[in-house]
Amino acid sequence: MKEEFTLAKVQELSFGILQFIKRICDENHIRYYLAYGTLIGAVRHKGFIPWDDDVDIMMPRKDYKKLLAILNSKPHPYYKLISADTDKRFQVPLPKVVDTRTVLIQDYDIVETVPLGVYVDIFLMDGAGNDYQAAVNHYDEAFKLYRYWKKSRLKLFPSSMPKLKGLLRWLKNLPFKVMGSRYFMKRLTSHNSLYDFDRSTYIATYETGTADAKKCVFRYDEFSFGHYLEFNGELFQVPKDYDEILRSEYGNYMQLPPEEKQVSHHSYDLKWAND
Repeated sequence: MKEEFTLAKVQELSFGILQFIKRICDENHIRYYLAYGTLIGAVRHKGFIPWDDDVDIMMPRKDYKKLLAILNSKPHPYYKLISADTDKRFQVPLPKVVDTRTVLIQDYDIVETVPLGVYVDIFLMDGAGNDYQAAVNHYDEAFKLYRYWKKSRLKLFPSSMPKLKGLLRWLKNLPFKVMGSRYFMKRLTSHNSLYDFDRSTYIATYETGTADAKKCVFRYDEFSFGHYLEFNGELFQVPKDYDEILRSEYGNYMQLPPEEKQVSHHSYDLKWAND
């Protein structure tokens, strides 16, 4: 009988994926950075936020391409990179490294066409030019494209709303669905890849779905090689100015939220493959 999916087990599986990514990146001089709740966990808890159950990292797109090439040439028995580059059905701008020993079905608004498992999200980083206001404007245009992409992927009957409302929303967004998510993915990738990452004063994570550009546009010099924090007893790469980045996103992130908010914000069904 296979082990039950407790929070501790999901954290263990997620951390295993992170260790795998770290090993490949360290061996091949690939940049990555702990991000969002995972970065908060490293700073505040030296590991997972106790009630969190996922792992997020950021990675420059050019480094992601290196990782993609390595994993294509040396496939792992059960850790698999899933992205639009590896599976044309997966027209989603957020690559994932998935533990294929598991099957995870998420309960949210977007249609999923590829089987997933426990995963680590890779938020791609791109150049944003040398002028801050121009970088913000470029981000705002990217966010419009992201919204169009999302409209093309919305479920007909999500569990979060009545069926009639879901149907009306789906019909309203029918033109975007007809154009297709692949079309918007191409536009997103082209737009977001305009500036060279290592020649830009400002960089951005364009594909987070966050409306506020100020939370997603950073100075290039806030990120670099050689800065580490402990996470579950191991050292992982983090942004050089991680405190400033986290305060911009979350405010006083060192203060614990109220006890009633100390819960996971993800909704999914999880089982072992071939169970």
